[in-house]
Amino acid sequence: MDFRLYVILDRRYLTGDPLVQTQKIIEAGCTVLQYRDKLSSGSDFFYLAGKLYQIAKKKNIPFIINDRVDIALSLGVEGVHFGADDLPIPAARKLLGSDKIIGRSVHSLKEARLAENEGANYVGLGPVFPSQTKTDTGNLIPKEALKELNEQLRIPVVAIGGIKAENIKELVKLGIKNFAICSDILTAADPAEQVKIIKEKLVA
Repeated sequence: MDFRLYVILDRRYLTGDPLVQTQKIIEAGCTVLQYRDKLSSGSDFFYLAGKLYQIAKKKNIPFIINDRVDIALSLGVEGVHFGADDLPIPAARKLLGSDKIIGRSVHSLKEARLAENEGANYVGLGPVFPSQTKTDTGNLIPKEALKELNEQLRIPVVAIGGIKAENIKELVKLGIKNFAICSDILTAADPAEQVKIIKEKLVA
C-alpha cells in the first residue's frame, strides 16, 4: 500500500456533500482514505461509510474504517484502524482474517514495536505537531524519534497529528515518507486544492 497521503475523513469536518468532497479529494491524489465517525449512530455510520467506500473502490483507493470491526466486515473494506487502547491486534486479526489491513495508533517506540510484533500492517505515530482534531494523545513525538522509528520498523510508519501544508516539509527533510492528515485538508476552503498543494511538498 501507498501510505504517502493518508486522508482521514472525520465526520465532524465533512461539510456540504461528503460524497462530492471525497470524490474531489480522491481525484486530487490521496493514496489512502480512513473514515472516522465518533458522532453518528451505527446505522448512519454504516450508510455513509458504504457510500464513501464505493467511491474509493472505483478509484482503487484503499478504504480504512476507524475502530468499527463490525462495519468493516459488513462492507468488506480493506482494513481497520485502531487507537492505542482499542481492541488488541491479535483479537482483531481473528475477526478480520489475514488479508485485511490493520493499523494502530502509537505514541512511543515501545508501542510501535509491540504493534509490529502483534501483526499490525502499519502504525500511525503521533502527535508530531499540536492537533485540533485529537487533544488527548499526550506529549508530542520528537522529530528525531520519529525518524529513528521510521528507520527501525519493518512496517510503514505514518506520521500523524497537526500535519499541515506549512510544516510537512520539516518531516520530508527527515526522510519521513507517509503522512496522515485530517483538518488541514477538510477545513480548507478547497480541500482538493489543498491535497494538491501537500502532494507537491512530498518531494525532498
